[in-house]
Amino acid sequence: MRSIRMVAVALTLLGGAACGSDHGLSPVQPSGDAPSARGQVVARNVCALCHGADLRGATVAPVYSMGELSAGAPTPDLNVVLTYTPGQFDTLLITGMARDGRVVVDMLGTVAVGLAKDSRQSVYKYLVEYVNSR
Repeated sequence: MRSIRMVAVALTLLGGAACGSDHGLSPVQPSGDAPSARGQVVARNVCALCHGADLRGATVAPVYSMGELSAGAPTPDLNVVLTYTPGQFDTLLITGMARDGRVVVDMLGTVAVGLAKDSRQSVYKYLVEYVNSR
């Protein structure tokens, strides 16, 4: 849980700068005792910064990263998680490489750096449950 807090604190301090936007989201506390509660905290406090409060995707403002300014780009609806195996999703989170081999430049490799593997698996589990419940 410490690594989740570290990521959430870092993103809060940056004001959503990882995505170049401030969506004005309020922090979410876990609900229930479900094993995916930890994943809920990360998804609703971190993923939502770029993918929108409802995790259905959003357009983010331009981002300055690694000395370059990138144009704002749409982020996908996180129902895309259903096309990933847990292993593929873990690779996406830590490397920014999609299952089809594309490198998703504006994301993740930096966002999930501080998350332990069990935390990343919790995010996957929560997103699958959340998307299937829509």
